[in-house]
Amino acid sequence: MSLCEPCQCENFYSTGNCAEGSGRCECRKEFTPPNCDKCSFGYYDYPNCKPCECYLNGTRNLQCSVYDGECTCLPNFGGKYCKECAPSFYNFPECTRKYAFFNRQFQD
Repeated sequence: MSLCEPCQCENFYSTGNCAEGSGRCECRKEFTPPNCDKCSFGYYDYPNCKPCECYLNGTRNLQCSVYDGECTCLPNFGGKYCKECAPSFYNFPECTRKYAFFNRQFQD
């Protein structure tokens, strides 16, 4: 006869649930399974694992730096979180080049 044992999971990293048999802890969404030993995609600053604040459509690789949360912007986006247009671009979130607008306007 086998007895059930409570999960031995650290609640900071896990949901408190564990797999039957192995006892492996279920990671919270901020942490990467199976060991909950790094931040999941979209989070940074292990072990705190804060959500990235980048405007993802303006960010390279759709991700912030796993260390400091910095966002690497695509060429037409700017700002710390890529939530604005870069110089010479306008109309966030499209961020189109300004001279392209003027060229079209004069060609019509």
